[in-house]
Amino acid sequence: MANVYSRLLASGQANGTQQTVYNVPAGFVTIVSDIGMYCYGSTYKAVPGFLLYGEPDNALIMGRQAPHITTGELYHWRGHQVLETDGYLFLELLGSDLWSYRISGYELTLP
Repeated sequence: MANVYSRLLASGQANGTQQTVYNVPAGFVTIVSDIGMYCYGSTYKAVPGFLLYGEPDNALIMGRQAPHITTGELYHWRGHQVLETDGYLFLELLGSDLWSYRISGYELTLP
């Protein structure tokens, strides 16, 4: 039996964009296990928010929207979502605030 280790799938910074942040490699299935989203800002102010989808099914994995979201906070998700070989993660940032994201999980080879 092979050892399975979690790895960093995607990380970066973005603002006011809609973008693919991760594509499942050919011949693999990906399990998304941890997501961290941080909105930069020196004062705690309400921001429009973010949505992270598992595609191509348009399945919302994680999202936060105003008025329940502020700058200077880390938003975390932990679970297990499967992305098939043709899958990808799509991040939609609402508004122009600067966000940092880190997404980790497992890439498993197909039988």
